[in-house]
Amino acid sequence: IPVVAEQAAHLTVFQRTPNFSLPQRNGPLDPKDQRDWKAQYKKLRREAEKSRTGMIEDLNEMSALDATAEELEHECEQRWANGGFSLLFAYEDILTNEQANKLIADFLRNKIRATVNDPDVAELLCPKNHAFATKRPCQDTHYYETYNRDNVTLVDLQQEPIEEITRTGVLTAAGDHPIDILVLATGFDAITGSMLRLDPKGRGGIS
Repeated sequence: IPVVAEQAAHLTVFQRTPNFSLPQRNGPLDPKDQRDWKAQYKKLRREAEKSRTGMIEDLNEMSALDATAEELEHECEQRWANGGFSLLFAYEDILTNEQANKLIADFLRNKIRATVNDPDVAELLCPKNHAFATKRPCQDTHYYETYNRDNVTLVDLQQEPIEEITRTGVLTAAGDHPIDILVLATGFDAITGSMLRLDPKGRGGIS
């Protein structure tokens, strides 16, 4: 979406369900940092193999519920600045305690509201029907900032569902959206697809 928005005269995003997205913070790597990482490949691989997620985790073993509001804000801000999945490991109970998860989700929703200029658009981009990381989080480069561009429109399909794809555009319950190109960005089945293709059977031949 950010790349298309830079090239298209106008981009209309038809959003089915908003998801949490974390900044990647991609950029040029310092040659010394590259050498340091490569020199530790075997050690880093062993760390990843012992982790819960297969990633090298900078896990804070503290509960989010034990942190003061100031401590939580500081920890989340640091990890937001680091980018990637760093925020996922801010506290040890993010994925096991609903209240702890809500603290992190609220931090992320506030980041969206602070980034997107139009408060109505910001609310449409805020996930509210699932806990953080219970759907695979996205990573992005300037995703939320893209909605501040004059040539980008967000259409919430919960409010105006698609009724028909016509020869000239997309017809929703609220009206016609003329388009030249329709990109079907429907995601992918990262885990269950492969499992289901194996067709595992349990006792009594039950799938």
